[in-house]
Amino acid sequence: MPRTSAFSAHRLSAHPQLHAIASRAYATTQDKKTLVLLGTGWGTTTILKHLDTANFNVVVVSPRNYFLFTPLLPSCTVGTTESRSIMEPIRHIVKRRGKQMQFFEAECTDIDM
Repeated sequence: MPRTSAFSAHRLSAHPQLHAIASRAYATTQDKKTLVLLGTGWGTTTILKHLDTANFNVVVVSPRNYFLFTPLLPSCTVGTTESRSIMEPIRHIVKRRGKQMQFFEAECTDIDM
């Protein structure tokens, strides 16, 4: 998994391939601002489901490619609920939006403002 050591509004500096891929993906939509979301927790999942992508280029960076509904973890350990019932892959949310969102399985260790 690539480790992203610096993140800024204009470049993903630790892993050059991430910057190149993101630049190609949004080459035709330079007039929109880019929204970078770190992680795939409660906040990111809610934003992805309700965000109007007509106004933003969306880039999600997270070391995990799924959302885990943590309140049901105890139910999984005792067998009441299956683990697949409490996890939602982020790729399903991103696919529903088409090419309007990009997901990178990477880790951000520093933010360059």
